[in-house]
Amino acid sequence: SVTGDPSLARAWEILGKGVDVTGGEFKVAFSLAEEATKNHPTDAAAWELLSRLNSLSCHKGFDREKLAAAGSAADTAEALAPDSVGARLAKAVVLTLTPTTFGEGRSQLKALAAEFPDDVDVLREFVSLMLYSPSEADFDSNEMIGFCDRILAKAPDDPTAFVAKGLALANSGRPAEAIADYDESIRRTGSPGALLYKFYYLTNIGDDPAVAIEAADQLPVELAYNGTAARLVAYFWLGQGEPGKALRFIEAFPGEFLDDAYATIPKGYLVGKAYAAMGRPDAAKLEWTRALDACNQRLSKEPGNIRVLAAKSVLQERIGDDAAARETLSLLR
Repeated sequence: SVTGDPSLARAWEILGKGVDVTGGEFKVAFSLAEEATKNHPTDAAAWELLSRLNSLSCHKGFDREKLAAAGSAADTAEALAPDSVGARLAKAVVLTLTPTTFGEGRSQLKALAAEFPDDVDVLREFVSLMLYSPSEADFDSNEMIGFCDRILAKAPDDPTAFVAKGLALANSGRPAEAIADYDESIRRTGSPGALLYKFYYLTNIGDDPAVAIEAADQLPVELAYNGTAARLVAYFWLGQGEPGKALRFIEAFPGEFLDDAYATIPKGYLVGKAYAAMGRPDAAKLEWTRALDACNQRLSKEPGNIRVLAAKSVLQERIGDDAAARETLSLLR
């Protein structure tokens, strides 16, 4: 089995970082997993790893097109080892990637967590759902805190468990404990995920703008590989009248779309907003035109994507083509 292959130890380690994985680390892990499936095509563990990496990519908004790849790899893992925990876990995670099957996937993950209460990998995938689901109300905060504590008892530095616990504490009306949780994770490992969620909490729930600004200044630009992080931080700095700081962060994002469970926004739209706020209308229009091209290319593959159609109409309006914007809007009705 490749599960114990030293060359794949790094890939499993990267997967385990969850909220803290970087874009560069992701590339390394994908390369190792894909190589493993080629060299060991009958080993279920290699396919499980590849599926899980693709699923994490979808959750984080790196590349929504990896959804099909995640499902295919999970199917292969299940065919090779239908009763293995890993294959069952990979299949359940894939189900959580789409709204129509999210509930089923969550139920399967919760059942696996009950069946394997000491398996950190299983528990981590279950608590991760609270971070990536558009409806945090679907989760019992006290129950999630309990799951996170079980992870931290075995893996005291686990960044995903810290971040999920902080969110659950915040949702249960325990703000001081939530901040203390994020700060502990930051103290232990410098967790970028904890920095981001602390920032998110302070800007959306906290009542001290100065503290939120201080938290934003601490965010490393490397977080921009994450679509959610790039969107939240860019909008924050634009709202603060700091387009230069917004531009620095959004330009580091590697893809054409900031795509997650909450929104789909062309990168060029935000870059253009920053340029416009800096008094550079020509540069803004150029970015909006490029973003419009990106929307059209994506719509050629996903003609019914409502979010991209909405973004297209906004971009058409921004570049002054009001008639085209109205026509695009009519498609949404």
